[in-house]
Amino acid sequence: MEGLVKSLKSVTDKPVAVGFGISKKEQAQEVVKWGADGVIVGSALVKALGEAASPEAGLAALKTLAEELREGSNREGAKPKGSSGGGFFARLMGKA
Repeated sequence: MEGLVKSLKSVTDKPVAVGFGISKKEQAQEVVKWGADGVIVGSALVKALGEAASPEAGLAALKTLAEELREGSNREGAKPKGSSGGGFFARLMGKA
């Protein structure tokens, strides 16, 4: 997969994002190490929300997973955990 990300980045100036089964911080870290500009985690977030015992528990699980995945997808020099930046995760965490 790493080679595919590098190949894509060599033929486009557009951001390259990788998905398909990313649901853990370590997976997000690996994808970013490959050179991807982002990770796609929508299904993991929906699963965390949907498998919870209650709506409140689902929102708590979604928040925890989103924070974990954001931390995993940050590259060196990126905004630190808990910073407000106005992006998707900032809005999700109520910081924008």
